[in-house]
Amino acid sequence: MKNPTPVWIFLFYPFMLIYQLMLSVIGMKNKMTVPKTLTICIGNITTGGNGKTPFLIHLAQELNTAHPIILSKGYQRKDQKDQEVLEDDSYETVGDEPLLIKKSLLDTPVFVARSRYDFVQSKQGYLFLLDDGFQDRKLKADINFILFDKRHFLRQDYLLPLGVFRQPWDVLKKCSMIFIKGPISQQEFEKITTFFKNKNIQVPIGSFSLKIKAFVSSSIKTFNPNLKTAVFSGIGEPASFISSLEEAHVNISTIKILPDHFCMDPKAFISWVEQVIKMGVQQIVCTKKDAIKLQEVQNLKLPLFFPEIQVVIENGKKDYAEWIEKIKNKQLEL
Repeated sequence: MKNPTPVWIFLFYPFMLIYQLMLSVIGMKNKMTVPKTLTICIGNITTGGNGKTPFLIHLAQELNTAHPIILSKGYQRKDQKDQEVLEDDSYETVGDEPLLIKKSLLDTPVFVARSRYDFVQSKQGYLFLLDDGFQDRKLKADINFILFDKRHFLRQDYLLPLGVFRQPWDVLKKCSMIFIKGPISQQEFEKITTFFKNKNIQVPIGSFSLKIKAFVSSSIKTFNPNLKTAVFSGIGEPASFISSLEEAHVNISTIKILPDHFCMDPKAFISWVEQVIKMGVQQIVCTKKDAIKLQEVQNLKLPLFFPEIQVVIENGKKDYAEWIEKIKNKQLEL
């Protein structure tokens, strides 16, 4: 990608310095771990699109026998009380990603809370998987898995608001393992590992990709990749979602990109459906997160599908397996 223009840098550089100063002040505060509890953070140091939610679901499935509890803050939820997420909850009440996680892990407890630290402190003796939280001001996780999209290595590493980075590279020296979301070639992976070594970040590094297992719909229709398909997406890094559909040889006719966590008004969505029908579109594909926010839309004139995603660890399998074993052993000691 092209570097930001000099005008862009000139306008936002002072704000980046202010943000950097804020990070320094926050960093001076002592974070605390919670005794008799094991906390694992699945986080990032960049904004969105790192595969955090599917990776968390995958990790929870790997640790199923350790009976994890998933904890999220529930971004943009209207009800700010601490509560368990139930399968039939509204995404407006608990947040779209916690509800997505719950619908993917029906037998795993999922909670939303305003303060991660206070909630974990009130439930000592459990294994917690933290949805995000590497930047939490109070809770220090015992284990930190930090995720990147490989596209972030093609960009200038500016902090917000000038770039996509929430924290500088040096904080990764404190993490347990780094995962790069691909697909990624062996040559690309070796370049990235060299990049981290040059920054003196000596932690295990792995990579994973997101594979489509199947296309799911609430209708009786069967997905046909050859039909003209309209795609819409409201996630942090829609390019990877589009790429996965292209790899599945979906006949994409038109694409509508929405901001992350954005929910299209039902009337606006129905109007868009009518527009794509005039273009000859025969089916719609969106992400599972988008589908959850549209589950109350009735009488759609086209079948709506979403892909079920599977995480595949491609590099760093040995280090990842060792961490899974360590976590299970530590949980038994609680």
